[in-house]
Amino acid sequence: MAVARQTPGRPADRQASRASPAGSAVAVLMVSVVAAAAGWGFGLPRAVVEDARRKDDAAEVQPAKAAAGLAGSAAIRTLPPIVTGLAGPERAWVRIEASIVLDDGQEGDDALLTALISQDIVAFLQTVSMAEVEGARGFQHLREDLGERARVRSGGRVRDLVIHTFVVE
Repeated sequence: MAVARQTPGRPADRQASRASPAGSAVAVLMVSVVAAAAGWGFGLPRAVVEDARRKDDAAEVQPAKAAAGLAGSAAIRTLPPIVTGLAGPERAWVRIEASIVLDDGQEGDDALLTALISQDIVAFLQTVSMAEVEGARGFQHLREDLGERARVRSGGRVRDLVIHTFVVE
């Protein structure tokens, strides 16, 4: 009688080395789950970008409508360039050039009003730190704050403050 020798690590016959159908199904299922998760993971940022793009498109339409409403009864007065230091230990300097949009229906001394608003902007900028105006949100908040101060100073005569240049050094 001859005894078959087996080498370690190798099955005695090829039938034993084949995977069972259940094991193959589990492997296919796992690959499918990983592929679905990867597709969802790659598709999610695209959906977020599309949603943000739709919001940006809607935001672009609103200023166009607002500008159409301003054109009929508004006057634009340019403020003198403002150069001042920001608050904080870094002592950054800022230069801002802006205009104000005034209601045409009300009478008043526009030169005096622009001087008072410029003085108000200088006083406000001297209390603002560099960290508060960094980035798009910081600039937007600054623009809103300056516009509100201009409206208060003018007694509601200023509709908007338009910033032409804003340079921080």
